[in-house]
Amino acid sequence: MPADGFQLTDKDSVVVSTQAIDNDGEVTTVEFIEKYEFDGVDIDYEYRSSMNDSGHPDDFPISNARRAELNASYQVLMKKVREELYRAGEAAGKHYLLTFASPSSGYLLRGMETFQAVKYLDYVNIMSYDLHGAWNSHVGDNAALFDTGLDS
Repeated sequence: MPADGFQLTDKDSVVVSTQAIDNDGEVTTVEFIEKYEFDGVDIDYEYRSSMNDSGHPDDFPISNARRAELNASYQVLMKKVREELYRAGEAAGKHYLLTFASPSSGYLLRGMETFQAVKYLDYVNIMSYDLHGAWNSHVGDNAALFDTGLDS
């Protein structure tokens, strides 16, 4: 279930708006995982942030205006998806997983407020391949075990 938060353009941010959540988006997810016999849903939402001017500069006029509601709507989304997965699992006699793909970079984690959604998750998958990339001025370990503190 992809949700694009990195650019947070006009079309993308509707995915996590309260209105979109109330329009039963999560029911479609449950129908999808049941039809294709998945064991759950992994939310890979890159990278919503409450920090102004994060993401692509072309998107700042749109994204900065929506930052205040972004994390609250995300919490509602995670709660509703968890509730739907629980109900579907009860009916099917199984437990559907809800996981989250988290960045490993301390910089990317700032402003994400992901800890609030952990209570709804079964696992947090750390994108360890995301610690270094084209944004760095140097070559670093792409999948380091620990942040050395030099990654700022």
